Amino acid sequence: MAYPLRILIFSLALIVCSVDFQMTQAEDKVVGIIWQWGMKNKKGKLAWYGKFRATPNGNIWDVPSEGKPKVLGKWKGTEEEVKLEIDKITNPAHVASNGIWEFVLVGKEPKLWQGTHKNLLSGKKTPIVVRMVLD
Repeated sequence: MAYPLRILIFSLALIVCSVDFQMTQAEDKVVGIIWQWGMKNKKGKLAWYGKFRATPNGNIWDVPSEGKPKVLGKWKGTEEEVKLEIDKITNPAHVASNGIWEFVLVGKEPKLWQGTHKNLLSGKKTPIVVRMVLD
């Protein structure tokens, strides 16, 4: 194979790989820690539910199984003590998750937080547990 043809094939392969990489990266440009929340069921066993992402700019994002993530609210605090204000959930099946979430670090290996979720509509406080899924 001629040298210029090898250069052309190599260049085309490089372009295809870089385009594919950029398209993969464009699917999720959100950065931040992914957490999952849970609570004890009626039998006292811990059950895990939804995931959310806290970004460095103070936003809380959902972590959907499909589709694009969207902002659900704001957060502030430190690793030891966190407060979330979620008020943008519109799905009727999950709107009860809107509210004030406050939790504190209670375990380091693995990292685990405990606290409460105060429902915006009813004012009811529910005990919650939060774990880090991805840092």
